[in-house]
Amino acid sequence: MRTSPATRVATFALALLGCGGDLEVTPVYNHANGRVVLELNQDLDGNKIYTRVRRGSYHQLDCAKLVAEIEPLADSGTNIDGPFVDPALTKGVLRPRVGRKPPTPAMLAQLMKGVDSIIDVCVMDGSDVKIQLERDLFQAWDAGRREGIGGKADDPASGEQEINSAQAYGERCIAELGEIPFFEKTGDGTYSTYDCLESTEIPMTITDANGNVTKPQEGEVAKCDKPQYIYSLCEAGPRVAARTNDQGTRWVLLCRKSIGGLTSNQFNDIAMIGTNPFTGKTCFFQNALYSKTDGGHVPHPADKVKSTDLWSGVHGGLGSGIECAHCHDADPFIHSPWIDGAKDAQGRPTVPKMGCRSGPRAWRQRHAVRARQPRRSALADGEADRVRRGQRVLALPSHGLAACGRRNICRAWTAPIHRGRASRPDKFQRSGAQVLDAARQHAELQLGRRMDELRVLSRAQVHLELWRELDEPSLHLARRPDDARRWRRQR
Repeated sequence: MRTSPATRVATFALALLGCGGDLEVTPVYNHANGRVVLELNQDLDGNKIYTRVRRGSYHQLDCAKLVAEIEPLADSGTNIDGPFVDPALTKGVLRPRVGRKPPTPAMLAQLMKGVDSIIDVCVMDGSDVKIQLERDLFQAWDAGRREGIGGKADDPASGEQEINSAQAYGERCIAELGEIPFFEKTGDGTYSTYDCLESTEIPMTITDANGNVTKPQEGEVAKCDKPQYIYSLCEAGPRVAARTNDQGTRWVLLCRKSIGGLTSNQFNDIAMIGTNPFTGKTCFFQNALYSKTDGGHVPHPADKVKSTDLWSGVHGGLGSGIECAHCHDADPFIHSPWIDGAKDAQGRPTVPKMGCRSGPRAWRQRHAVRARQPRRSALADGEADRVRRGQRVLALPSHGLAACGRRNICRAWTAPIHRGRASRPDKFQRSGAQVLDAARQHAELQLGRRMDELRVLSRAQVHLELWRELDEPSLHLARRPDDARRWRRQR
């Protein structure tokens, strides 16, 4: 077998450390030539090794069956080239259309077969099984990149690191954002699990024509008082929880698409977001939709053993997984009457509205974090470019990525606006109040006015000030003809 110098150097130390004891096999993925590489701590010594890569579920490997289906690898030594990997297996099953639309029967049938890309390895001594293991292909891919197999290794210290597995993504996220308070660390890379039933219920009520209010305990209905925004769905059972760690990072865990109603801990859609409002760094996690549904044992994404029991893929940037940034592009948390129906003990929405306060200084406090910081975080420019190119990145800054600016989460809810247009134009229109609220933000950021000065201006005055002081009145905000006429008279 021929190996590159980088491969030989990467595995030399492993061979030296493993000269005695039991045989150990570590599958990694060489992305340069598309092959699996099996790293051994000692020679096979007459044993035979069988391996394949498949799409499916874990805990399905039967070495006796595998031996009858494929031939053993012919190479020997401590570094063995395995089979080529089908390029389709290097891409996740979850695509944007699966994340935002109800799956078709064909999609569900595919998901039920399993969504994981798995490397199966069996080491046989005659008819005896010496080693039987399954490894996530994307974890093997990350391991290969760390070792420099197939080319130059990434530089984790600088942040320039391509991440392919949810487990490695979780490790990077906790390094940047701090630990996730839903889970207790029990060892090196091991954590406790979380039960969605410990979260706050998101109520679903139905008010009939006579004003009578009912609250179903399970199932879905066609119409309710506050439907979900993403699915246009009315269901009983969704739950949400929020925690803040010692670094100030807000973590929100959402369990929806309930299987069984309010008393069930099984959910087709389980998602988690972590964001630090001081740095803008944000991480997104998503379960294998409609496939891995155990909300009673939600694992830590960085758990070396249990992460793949629920989490699947890297979903933050555009071009990656279900592309969370399509909706969560200006703020990490999207607020609607449905999600804000979940309240904490003080009657506040469970999902944080960061920067929002009541009283005469509400507007100033609402934008305090944003006003104290530069327009973009330290990583925002480079990461925004990589998001546009479709690369996987760690953090999507909470500001600087969206053309439409920060959503006004502290006021009455309207449909989120994406890149200057309503995401649901058939149901929602951009109101004049929303335009003027955006004008206030634009005045703060672009004209550099002190917020105390803006606070005493009326909405109409703020709007006119923008038209008067900009060199060219070419705001992306929607305008009305009477606004333009008024501006010309003022000039």
